[in-house]
Amino acid sequence: MQILQVPSVVVVKAFIDRIKEVNSLINAVVDDRMEQALMDAIQVDEFLKTCTWSEKDLETKKPFLGVPFTTKESTECGGTARWLNSPNRMSFQSVVVSPVPYKVLSVVLMAKMKWIQY
Repeated sequence: MQILQVPSVVVVKAFIDRIKEVNSLINAVVDDRMEQALMDAIQVDEFLKTCTWSEKDLETKKPFLGVPFTTKESTECGGTARWLNSPNRMSFQSVVVSPVPYKVLSVVLMAKMKWIQY
């Protein structure tokens, strides 16, 4: 089965371009994983090329397969920054696996964004 209407790599590249375009204006990205996101997208596309699941199975088992997303910096995602707006913690890396790991959901994590406290 091949549902590759728009390859994940194309969508992820478009998101990367847009993030780069607007981040210089809004300064929101705390930690990006753009290169890893591209690799994840390639894996998604390869999976879809060889997938033998029905479209219904794919919708049920991996409804967000290859969908790029960003998350708040406070969200635990292993291997990403975890400094919670504290410059003293900028080198901290999360080693905790999130309750619902993004890999299990099959989404493509693009970046972590600032957590604004008012």
